[in-house]
Amino acid sequence: MGYWIHEQALEDLDHTEERARNAGGVTLLPVAESTGDESTNLYIRGVNEGRSSDLLEPSDLLDILEVFGEEGVRSYLMGIIEGEADAAEDEEGEDDED
Repeated sequence: MGYWIHEQALEDLDHTEERARNAGGVTLLPVAESTGDESTNLYIRGVNEGRSSDLLEPSDLLDILEVFGEEGVRSYLMGIIEGEADAAEDEEGEDDED
């Protein structure tokens, strides 16, 4: 189920500009792209939140997009996927030890 949520969030981000244009001709301003350090920090944050299942609301993802651009969102979401995979591996390891 968590993976579907990430896919839906990515799909929503892809269609944000289109929805804005359809809502009365409003367009989004260009956003800044994140630096390497910012992308790394967003990835690490995503890993930590994915591991703990403490995920952001879609509006918060849009805030990341606005501030850090597509690279920042991509780094964050890839971190979440990695964190969830790590948590699943940890859980499997605990089950194997029992």
